[in-house]
Amino acid sequence: GAMPRSHDLLTRLRAAGVAACVSGAGPSLLCLGADLEDVVAHTGDGWVVRRHGVGVGVRATVVA
Repeated sequence: GAMPRSHDLLTRLRAAGVAACVSGAGPSLLCLGADLEDVVAHTGDGWVVRRHGVGVGVRATVVA
């Protein structure tokens, strides 16, 4: 696939019962209703985990 790291994380999150999907064109993932600690437990190096509330606005960050 075009985004193997995203697919791998998506698969692990879903297997753990986290409602997750690819966000936009990727490689970002969106997890709904998940505890931050549950998501962090499945991520590795190279991922940034942020908690955002629904309907509270948008913040974009460039990660080099």
